[in-house]
Amino acid sequence: MAHQFAVGLLAAGLRVIDLSADFRLRSAEVYADHYGHAHPSPELLAEAVYALPEMRVAEIRDARLIACPGCYPTSVLVPLLPLLKAGLLDESPIAVSSMSGVSGAGREAKTAFLFCECNESVRSYGVPRHRHVSEIGQELDLAAGRPVKFTFVPHLIPVNQASAPPSLPDSGRESLWRKWRPHTPPLTPDAPSCDCSVATRVRTRRTSPAPTSSTWAGPTTLARVASCC
Repeated sequence: MAHQFAVGLLAAGLRVIDLSADFRLRSAEVYADHYGHAHPSPELLAEAVYALPEMRVAEIRDARLIACPGCYPTSVLVPLLPLLKAGLLDESPIAVSSMSGVSGAGREAKTAFLFCECNESVRSYGVPRHRHVSEIGQELDLAAGRPVKFTFVPHLIPVNQASAPPSLPDSGRESLWRKWRPHTPPLTPDAPSCDCSVATRVRTRRTSPAPTSSTWAGPTTLARVASCC
């Protein structure tokens, strides 16, 4: 558990960047409800910064304890938080349907993760108590300034991730990257990566212009991210 290391490191004056779920929630009661045990360091929850860079750059710079968001929550919150903060969504329930490959579940050997079980299949799981519901709800409520109704249904889908070792030196890769992506940040070849690629489809109804006769007005947002669970 990350909290076992965080307490001592913080006491020693070090900065802690936590990739686990130990410090993502602000409420010890909500943590206990979703994770099945009491939080061992509840006194640190108020200090921890939920580090979604798109929303909390200034807070992250000054924080001693940084709680990195989960993969599903990142893909849900990045498109939704700006809309809620701007008051562009009404109070109708938000329907979130997310999809992830098998690698997001880890390397544990389970029948449900075998190729013959997953191939040519889409299967929902973790309904209605997926652990990420807690942090998604927390951040949606904070952005909107009110309780936000939403449904979250994650799905397991058969997707493959391929990688190819580059033959170009770093300088050549940077030049090639700049040619095709001139407005993106520089490449960081040594940065850690995660196998958990998540696609999330978020359907919402806007407050303006006035809703049409269709149940859902406005475009569907598709956010694709890669981050640690």
